[in-house]
Amino acid sequence: MYRVNLYRGHGRRRLATRRRAWQAAAWSGLMGLVALLVAGLAVGSLLLSERLRLARELASRLEARSEPGGRADLGPAEELAAARRGRIDWAPKLAAVAERIEADLALARIECHSASRNTPARLVLTGRARPAGAEVEIAGRVMARLGEDPRITEDFPGVQIEALPGDRASEITLVCRRPGGEP
Repeated sequence: MYRVNLYRGHGRRRLATRRRAWQAAAWSGLMGLVALLVAGLAVGSLLLSERLRLARELASRLEARSEPGGRADLGPAEELAAARRGRIDWAPKLAAVAERIEADLALARIECHSASRNTPARLVLTGRARPAGAEVEIAGRVMARLGEDPRITEDFPGVQIEALPGDRASEITLVCRRPGGEP
């Protein structure tokens, strides 16, 4: 069954009612967003005041911990700085290896070990001698070339490169480390 509105006044009132309902919904949504914005600002203010209080407490603790001369205890920071200065930049060493290794030695593995409490920093090169039986001669040439390169000897002063027998035939392992086991 269809219903036809023969009175135009009813239709206008219905449209006005819908328009007021949409306007009320829009204003309610807008007021809700404003309320959320105000609540967010209030929570942000509380969090900011809490962080400010924690920062002030930390500043007072650091002032209390500082030495009588007005300088804070820098022992841990100085130890960290010394450890960072002691780090090795491996990029120049790897470039030197790439330039100094001859075609007679096919590298299989390169290991860069940083210093720890018990072990010194070291660079380990493992490869195979191309003509089998010439391991000693090839190792001697490679050791001499690497020992002359300042990029290698920069972090390994007085470097001692040792040729160690490999696991398989014609395999050579060269180790660059600091003398005396210094970390």
